[in-house]
Amino acid sequence: MRENEFEHILINNLDLIEHGLAFKGNQVNCHGKRVDILCEDRHGQILIVEVKKVAIRKDVAQLLDYAGHYIADADVPIRVMLVALRIPENFKRSFDYFGIEYLELPESDLPIEDFDEQGRSVDNELREDVKTKSGVERGGN
Repeated sequence: MRENEFEHILINNLDLIEHGLAFKGNQVNCHGKRVDILCEDRHGQILIVEVKKVAIRKDVAQLLDYAGHYIADADVPIRVMLVALRIPENFKRSFDYFGIEYLELPESDLPIEDFDEQGRSVDNELREDVKTKSGVERGGN
């Protein structure tokens, strides 16, 4: 499974991440960088979701970098979460210790969707939803 396929499955099934999320956009511009998935939780907080197949060291820095930009511009609390098909155990221990949110979702736990050769969902309704909501921008370039 490609990372963009995983991202589309999550967008189409936000309850896999957390109950009550409202989709705000994907690949959202944040000071010249792209936030994978941007949501608002049921308490009105912004949730920045970084999607990875396998979490590696630089992914944590990437997530904190996005959060720093949003914190500077936000008037509501910000949360960050790393969602991956696999997260190494030492990362999980550190995330738990420092209070960084994460979610490991093995591929076998995901609903099946069909994708074309470019990794785009063949569900036209989802593609239209993503296209209309992806225009959300934060900060400048």
